[in-house]
Amino acid sequence: MAPEHDQQTGLIVRRRALAGAISVSLVLTVIAMLAVALTAENALFVFSLALLILVAPFITLLYGLGPGLLSAALVALFSAYYFSTPGQLLHYSDEALRLVITLSMLSLILTVMIGALRRAVQAGERKLRHQLTFSQAITGSMGEGLYALDQEGNLTFLNPAAERLLGWRDSDLLGKSVHDIIHCRDADGTRLPTQDCPLLSALHSGTAYRNDDDVFVCSDGALLPVDYTSAPIVTDGRVSGAVLAFGDITERKHAGEALWESEERLRSILDNSPAVIFLKDADGRYVLVNRRFEELFHVTREQAVGRTDLDIFPLEIAEDLRANDLKVLETGAPIAMEEVVPQDDGPHTYISIKFPLFSSKGMPKAVCGISTDITGRKHAEEQRTVLLAEVERALAVRNQFLSIASHELKTPVTLLRGYSQILNRHAQQKNDTVALRPLQVIDRQIERMTRLIDDLLDVSRIESGTIEFQVAPFDLVAALSEVAGEVGVFSPGFVLRLQDQAADLWVLGDRQRIQQVMTNLMTNAIKYASERREADVRVDQNGDQAVVSVTDYGIGIPQDQQAQVFDRYFRGENASANNYGGLGMGLYISRYIISHHHGNISVVSEEGKGSTFTFALPLTDRPTAD
Repeated sequence: MAPEHDQQTGLIVRRRALAGAISVSLVLTVIAMLAVALTAENALFVFSLALLILVAPFITLLYGLGPGLLSAALVALFSAYYFSTPGQLLHYSDEALRLVITLSMLSLILTVMIGALRRAVQAGERKLRHQLTFSQAITGSMGEGLYALDQEGNLTFLNPAAERLLGWRDSDLLGKSVHDIIHCRDADGTRLPTQDCPLLSALHSGTAYRNDDDVFVCSDGALLPVDYTSAPIVTDGRVSGAVLAFGDITERKHAGEALWESEERLRSILDNSPAVIFLKDADGRYVLVNRRFEELFHVTREQAVGRTDLDIFPLEIAEDLRANDLKVLETGAPIAMEEVVPQDDGPHTYISIKFPLFSSKGMPKAVCGISTDITGRKHAEEQRTVLLAEVERALAVRNQFLSIASHELKTPVTLLRGYSQILNRHAQQKNDTVALRPLQVIDRQIERMTRLIDDLLDVSRIESGTIEFQVAPFDLVAALSEVAGEVGVFSPGFVLRLQDQAADLWVLGDRQRIQQVMTNLMTNAIKYASERREADVRVDQNGDQAVVSVTDYGIGIPQDQQAQVFDRYFRGENASANNYGGLGMGLYISRYIISHHHGNISVVSEEGKGSTFTFALPLTDRPTAD
């Protein structure tokens, strides 16, 4: 700040000197006039008169108009006394009177003139001080650095912000070349010749210069990223220097670099995405497209930006795409839709997720889209639909065949059952034990065949949804005892123990279908029995449910296959078809029946030790007699 203070002081001194010069000039002018008017013999007298005339103006110049006027009055009194006739006070000759009046008037005029000039100078000084103080306050409080150069490019002024940013003091740089000290290198550290220095261009060209990305050298040798404006100082039509304002852009550069890195990451993500990603403004002009868009539609991002769908796709396709964009802008919400666009190998179907981007006022201003090619999936769905239709037709044909075959098989089986019963009665009447044994075998096989036919019919009905249920309350224990008795008849030598812990359990359902489940579980216990030919059947109550369990001690089920045991056509790997008959439909049908009755069925098994099958049904009240 010292150079600025010196300039201010010098300016004030120059103004005061100017005022003194004007006063002296006026006085000398008066003296010259008197010297001409009087004879040369009176030169000493003229000089004395000039001194009298100068007293009041000089006092005015030094102390102000008030003291000056007082001095002028004293000079007039002294002149009146001095030029009066000796011995006669205030008595003058004509020549003396004119001289007194002339002296008094000249002194008064000069005093007033000097007083007015002094006031003008003082007012100018006050204004100048105010302007200088104001200028100092501005430059001192600026956040930007500011310095001034002379015509040679040497520094003449440096504000506090520049000192703080650069680490230099004004006393270190005053009168020195700014280029050689703070602007001698480029951003990459290379030396910058003086003739190439853009800072000095304002001095050379007389025009302002701006640079948004440059570096200054700090006192510690570090490079400070700056932006600056350099403007010439023009005096009397000539460039007398330059002033330069600069700011620290370190944070802005870091933010710009971070933004660039963020944009590069985003660009990398977008360009490596298999989806087509794009951004359009509210008028449908592309603002951004990713690499996948470029590859598929043979247009670069530079070519795409500013263009619309009409410039890239056929008219009909472009209109459909624009209509979908307008829906997003109108609703202000994301929308998923299928869109078809042409590609080299033909039309492709895309599932597009389009969503709006909003302005600061909350208005939709753009549409962003992410489109995934689902052409392959669409073809697969179409093929799947065709295959499902074929499978349904095949199942319908199979079910029809099973239904017809089952009915056709039932006719001869029924005849065989009838003839077997006739032969069985004849053998019993004749007590022919030899004939009874094969007849019992025939009866068991007829019963087995009947169950297989019924199972085939039930599977067909389940898949077609035509199985029927006759729902009514019934005694579960009585139904279980009945099945146990019937199964025992066809399994001589097998011990089937029935344990009924609750004798009065009523459930609501189809009695025959529930007995079908019981028969499946008991016949399985007999079929898969080992040397220990026995099984336990237990019925109990658990809260509001009736629970039935059948436990055998046979081959069991492998642990990894137990989750599949109720699947259709399932047979355990340890149950060969040669040793254990069946089609694997009984448990599948049983689960369907129990589920239809709002119950559940499960199995607990250990391979080589046996299995326990359990099903539970909701209890109901025992019906009352009418």
